[in-house]
Amino acid sequence: MGLITAGSNVTYVDAKNGALWVWNKETKTSDKFWAIEGRIVKIYLYEDKFKEEKTMKVIVQLVDEDNKLFSLKWTLESWYTQGFFSRIMNISLSKPVVIGASGTDKNEKVTFCWMKQNDAKVEPTEGFPKPLKVEKRGKAITNYDDMLDEVDKLLVKLQEALQMETPQADNKKKSALISEPEDNDEIPF
Repeated sequence: MGLITAGSNVTYVDAKNGALWVWNKETKTSDKFWAIEGRIVKIYLYEDKFKEEKTMKVIVQLVDEDNKLFSLKWTLESWYTQGFFSRIMNISLSKPVVIGASGTDKNEKVTFCWMKQNDAKVEPTEGFPKPLKVEKRGKAITNYDDMLDEVDKLLVKLQEALQMETPQADNKKKSALISEPEDNDEIPF
């Protein structure tokens, strides 16, 4: 499949530009995926530095049925964060979940998160804050403050819950990275 692991046995996956991406060392390109499946084992934030600019990233570590570790990463101030955290409390953390990415025709850099568990679409929590367009000094900007306040609260709950969860065996064997849906009816949006 051409996936490259970095460090010990971690495969790094980026959610960006409407998809999930894994760097392929052989071709010096990124391979595009539709979704990733595994049991969530850790969620945390870290500060990243790119071209002297600091940004906060979300890291979600998942383990597949073969105990292979995947590290899904995206920018905290994003629509992907809204989609992920608006759904995360509606899943069982002890069971595998499919976490996917989709884009929009309006802006190829925007990425949305969707989830499925037990072959069912995971709905977002009603009323979860969304990024807001606001005017600041005559310029339209996106304000993430309300959403980030809710994310902070959820991170505390999730980190506690993940320490208490015990994994359940899943005997179905398949690849953790899903390059495309089996049929279009499978896409939950």
